[in-house]
Amino acid sequence: MAKCLIFDRRSPSSNLNPAQFMNPQRNTFIFPEMNFSRLSRRDIIKNCPGLLQNGAQNNFVTQPDQIEVNAGVFLSPDAHEKFPAVSVIQSADHIAVVCSCINEAGDGNGKLCLHQAATLLSILDNRRLLIFFDKHLRYQKLLPEATEYGLEKEAELDDYFQLIYGPEGISVRPKKHEIIPIEIEKLRQELLPADTQSKSANTLAGEKIQFIAIRRHRFYKHLYIDLMEAAISATGKIKSPLVRLEPAELIWAAKTTDTVKFYAALQRFQQNTPGKRSQADWSALKIITANPLKLPVYYQKEGHEKKVKNDLITVASLAPISIAILDAEVTIVVDRRLPFYVISGEFIHNGVIHRFDTLKIQYDSFFRLDDQLLLIQPPGLLSVIEFFRKTSPKAEIWVHNSRYDHFRSQVLAEMEEQFSVRYTYTSPATPLQIRERADEGQPERLIY
Repeated sequence: MAKCLIFDRRSPSSNLNPAQFMNPQRNTFIFPEMNFSRLSRRDIIKNCPGLLQNGAQNNFVTQPDQIEVNAGVFLSPDAHEKFPAVSVIQSADHIAVVCSCINEAGDGNGKLCLHQAATLLSILDNRRLLIFFDKHLRYQKLLPEATEYGLEKEAELDDYFQLIYGPEGISVRPKKHEIIPIEIEKLRQELLPADTQSKSANTLAGEKIQFIAIRRHRFYKHLYIDLMEAAISATGKIKSPLVRLEPAELIWAAKTTDTVKFYAALQRFQQNTPGKRSQADWSALKIITANPLKLPVYYQKEGHEKKVKNDLITVASLAPISIAILDAEVTIVVDRRLPFYVISGEFIHNGVIHRFDTLKIQYDSFFRLDDQLLLIQPPGLLSVIEFFRKTSPKAEIWVHNSRYDHFRSQVLAEMEEQFSVRYTYTSPATPLQIRERADEGQPERLIY
């Protein structure tokens, strides 16, 4: 076997000094201020005059005899002529390539020999080799593994993991056997006595819970609400398989009127068809949102409805969320910006003002605020907001001064029955209002 270099494996990068290999039997070429993230085929060809003429890049396919992060010894077992061992060492500020041949291609003028050039090209062309020398590429491989160990936020993953080159590909192993993946179920089996495991399984891991799953119909995109059942893991998360329950079959076992209404409301949104919400739909949604059984609520993440087959819901597609009925006073704001009156809308929730143009409407029924779905109430508010939003990007209506009085008497006055209307200006009474007030006489004090 060809003579190999022995690398220092005590650190993630090799500390070898290429100068120690510079003797009459070895050719050493150094790329100063270079690393494999920047090294290109052009850099290699430029420093090996005989490469293109001899076609060495096609004649030699090198394989690692020894390899670790930033260092390797390479051979070409399929070469027609003897191929000497080529060593590649990458340090912080240069790449060193060492070969024991007589440098015929460079004629000893400080150029790469054919073996050195072919080895470097093989590394660039083969991701399984390049991963040992390119930190960014390597970390793409290490990060998913590190996550299983809770090390994904560590800056230097090379300190904890090593790459193993094998015939079936690259594998990742921790450098220390003491570092183990955090697999709760496996650790419980290994570390907890059998009676403790049984007790825990009965009280937590084996327990099944019911939950509400809110989603869009796979094909028609309208709101669809499922009642599901699933086991929970030791960490309290739902796990497969997910079982869809039929609310109609549970009604007969319900013990309270609120529970009966809850199951009936769920049943309605498993049969609901696309179209404008009826008053009965809104009433059913209000019952579901009240959630008398206090069930956990999940929603199907956006885009996942396209990935499911046979309308099946998966654990990966669900995320927890809370639901509540909107409890806020909606205000229609009238601002005078002559020659126009500008009408907009807003409400205050948890001390924050939400304008109509900033609201995210989900499932044509809810406002989405952070990790909460707020059922739109009163039901007529949805059509009001939709009108404002389709009128202008800022969700504003501009009424000209010449038409404002008519708009106010015929529209705003009616809206005041459902919403609060706030005028940001002082409006003088109209002649009609003055006459009506005069006809009423002087105000009287009354006791109720």
